Amino acid sequence: MVNYIHMTDGLYHAHQRKLNEEDRKEESLLKMTLDRIVYPIALLVPLFSVDQALNIWATKNASGVSFLLWVVIFFSSIFWIFYGSVHKEKAIVFAHAVMVVVSLSIIFQIIIFS
Repeated sequence: MVNYIHMTDGLYHAHQRKLNEEDRKEESLLKMTLDRIVYPIALLVPLFSVDQALNIWATKNASGVSFLLWVVIFFSSIFWIFYGSVHKEKAIVFAHAVMVVVSLSIIFQIIIFS
């Protein structure tokens, strides 16, 4: 019985290792796919905020726009840029750098047009 267990442990390990290799292939395909779509998403999401900035600029009216919200977004984006830099995650840095610009624009417009 002991020999049988040791023999099956080896086969089990080989089987698990093979499964892990298959999982790694699927995982790398998933990672490749995510890597391809992360930059367009990282650009699109902050650009949706540009509408808010353009609306304030066009109407010269910032009433109803939360100053506190945009200050929090600004500082959280600064944090995410730092985090992305430390972890060498370019998409995080890129997305939040765009968000810093957009949020600063909105913050200045709120100050000017309020």
